[in-house]
Amino acid sequence: MTNQKIFIAILLLLLFSLNKFGLAKRLDSYLIDISRFPLRLMTSSYITKAGGASLAEENRQLKQKIKELNQRIVELEEAMQENKRLRGLLSFRKEGYTNIPAQVIGESSDSWRKVVIIDKGKRDGIRKDMAVVGKEGLIGRVVEVGLRSSRVMLIIDFNFKVAALVQRTRDQGIVQGNICSCVMRYIDKDSDVAKGDIVISSGRGGIYPKGLVIGKVDELNEDINRLYLKARILPAVNFHRLEEVLCLKKVSP
Repeated sequence: MTNQKIFIAILLLLLFSLNKFGLAKRLDSYLIDISRFPLRLMTSSYITKAGGASLAEENRQLKQKIKELNQRIVELEEAMQENKRLRGLLSFRKEGYTNIPAQVIGESSDSWRKVVIIDKGKRDGIRKDMAVVGKEGLIGRVVEVGLRSSRVMLIIDFNFKVAALVQRTRDQGIVQGNICSCVMRYIDKDSDVAKGDIVISSGRGGIYPKGLVIGKVDELNEDINRLYLKARILPAVNFHRLEEVLCLKKVSP
């Protein structure tokens, strides 16, 4: 009984002390904070995840925007290059002819034929046998015409022929296609034609106007009968980079 009385007295004293110094309220506060800790932890984790998701979405949008801007830069650069090529092409003038610009949209799959397809046809005023040129010189002639597209035989095609002359010496001959280059035949044997001489169309035959640049003499040899000289001609036009062309339409008197 005595021990119980002592225990009760100590408990009362402890409660009195806690109440006097405000420790009871602090203890309650600590207990409440401890009970709320898991909730705070969960809330903090959620905010962190939400913030991370937001940053990830913002990063994705920025990457997409950069991708779109890069594509736009490529498109603008292509437009500038095309505009530059067209300015050079459209500066070409030949008296008695008007120009019909066209884009190359295809080529022959036959390695023995050198033909390209352009995006202009009958409805655009294209006709068979029109001369086709680039800013560097003669490209070929129209051989087939559709309503919206046409086929152009290049000067390096085996079947292509044009009357030509050497600009410096005025020697005349026939230029024929030879797949990667051209050959000028029937040059006078006593001619002083030399490597590097410019070869142009002579205007004979009625298809090609006079003065269109065909290419440069690269090599000279006697023909098989040794009656004439023949010259290997490097075309002025780079057919590996052919994109835009002009079709020459003769103006009626």
